Amino acid sequence: MDYKLTLQATAAHQFCVGAEQVFLGWLDVEIMYAAFFGSNPSLQLISCQSDPVVGGYFAYAAKLNGIDRNHTGEYLQLRKPNKLVLTWQVNLVELPPSKLSIRIEDKPEGALLLLAHELPLDWAEFVANAEMAWTQFLIDFDRALMFKNANRNL
Repeated sequence: MDYKLTLQATAAHQFCVGAEQVFLGWLDVEIMYAAFFGSNPSLQLISCQSDPVVGGYFAYAAKLNGIDRNHTGEYLQLRKPNKLVLTWQVNLVELPPSKLSIRIEDKPEGALLLLAHELPLDWAEFVANAEMAWTQFLIDFDRALMFKNANRNL
């Protein structure tokens, strides 16, 4: 990245499962696809790819009303079960690749996920929107994780 990241949008979410399950959910293409795109019948799946190794890339893509929606990035750090760092880019936003840092803490009641999205200074007006979007994403991610876990136990 050739620009300075100086702002942070943050979000947190309490899960009822442990840190390892949450960590592995971030690497699971089915869970991530469901969290990003949900069960909208108007969405057309394009691809879900993930190479969860340091230096590996991920790409989750769908089409809605003729518009491609791509979420892409590179895994920079993977320390199971507590830390993920990755680049982040969405094709619908004119933002160069930014950086996500995810910390997952095991608590007696389940894992607490803390997300920090580093953004360039000229995106200050979008920090609040990014925080709302990541907060909603974490709720959707939790649902997708629970749904997959429930189906696994059937």
